[in-house]
Amino acid sequence: MNMRTKHRRRMVSVLLTAVTAVSMLGACTGGSPAAVVNPIGGVLGSLEATVNGIIDEAGRQGQILTVTAGGQVYLAINNAESAFATALNTGIDKVDDATRRTIEQLQAMVKQLQSGATELLNAATNDAQQLINSLPFTNKNPQVRAFSPRFVGGAKNEPVPVSVQGNFFWASEKKLDVTLQVGGVTYKAAENLTSDVQFLVPANVFPSSPDRAQQVSMELHAPYEKGVIFKSRPIGVFHLMVTVLPSAPTKRVTVTNDEPIQSTEYRTISAPAGGTGWDLRSWDGCRDKNDTHTISAADGWTIDVPSVAIQYGMQTPDALAANATLDSVSPTGFVVSGHTIAHCFLGISKGSGSLNYSVTYTESRPVHSTNTTVRTLDPFSWGSQQVIPVTRGKWRVHAELWNGSVVESAGTSRDNPYLTVDDQGDYVKISVISPDSIVGLTP
Repeated sequence: MNMRTKHRRRMVSVLLTAVTAVSMLGACTGGSPAAVVNPIGGVLGSLEATVNGIIDEAGRQGQILTVTAGGQVYLAINNAESAFATALNTGIDKVDDATRRTIEQLQAMVKQLQSGATELLNAATNDAQQLINSLPFTNKNPQVRAFSPRFVGGAKNEPVPVSVQGNFFWASEKKLDVTLQVGGVTYKAAENLTSDVQFLVPANVFPSSPDRAQQVSMELHAPYEKGVIFKSRPIGVFHLMVTVLPSAPTKRVTVTNDEPIQSTEYRTISAPAGGTGWDLRSWDGCRDKNDTHTISAADGWTIDVPSVAIQYGMQTPDALAANATLDSVSPTGFVVSGHTIAHCFLGISKGSGSLNYSVTYTESRPVHSTNTTVRTLDPFSWGSQQVIPVTRGKWRVHAELWNGSVVESAGTSRDNPYLTVDDQGDYVKISVISPDSIVGLTP
């Protein structure tokens, strides 16, 4: 084989290699590729836009549960974008079953958000967290599993620590720092670890309103390396939704206490009524005369026994000839009798008894009244409580909350998600939930 033949064969080999490379490039790039149908990146982006609209509307209406659930679903979508970063341009009909199921789960969660039903919103929150925990991250892409705080109490002065837990492999291995962006300002991490990133965010980033909750959206930027030979450094973006609670959880809280007061009512009675007395005259007819009167205590009243006394309007000088006596005196009644004796000769009275008498006595009865006091409590702060002495079973709590809801309770009450009332017998404890304990709130 001469040199010319060898050269010709070498040229053919090079041409074949070039043609093969162009063919492969055309197969990869498509030359004139058909459009990808429903790429999962587009599907996830559409879900993000829908969730963002739900969150905005719920925030305007003060529906905290919807905002909380929406933020969790949004975070799940962000994690899916990071987990499936290499397949974002792949049609949903071309991905594996596990990826497709994840997308379908996210679509179901968005429908739960749109329903606005409390049970479905709570389910969306829980399902989103479970999905986040189950996503595969074998490619070492960044992941956010959880973050805190989800709620911030208003009127804070000190910096707010923000903690994000997840997978930040490149932050420690390649010094690709994870940052947090809020309102156009970038905050560097105070601590950058593989599984935990910590930030200190100024309090003024979380402004509070006196009568409504507000949402602050933070973006976590986590750069990572992609590719084997020709490496790129894309950035995983995760939206962290924080709800800023009103500066004060309550507008007005009062405790009304009804204190029973027992007293005694007294009255003095004269019998017979009218004050004329009973008359006995033995000179009239020249014979002895007697009368008897039974006096009973009025219904609900009690006679004061020592107070019962006979009063004489007129009595002959000879007490033996005219007198009155008491008998069977008790708290429920008594008997009073009058007696006159006749002194006559041949039908002519001489010193016959003559009597006018009455009786006075004091009755009493218990009087039950109530001393009602209304106490306006000092303002509450988030996570605070007050214990107020009350009369057992004779109190009422009226609480007007920041969102317009009202709590009326005369016993233990846990129906309101923000304020609880505990009946402790001689005390009532009123507690306001702390920001880090707010979960599963009703809209």
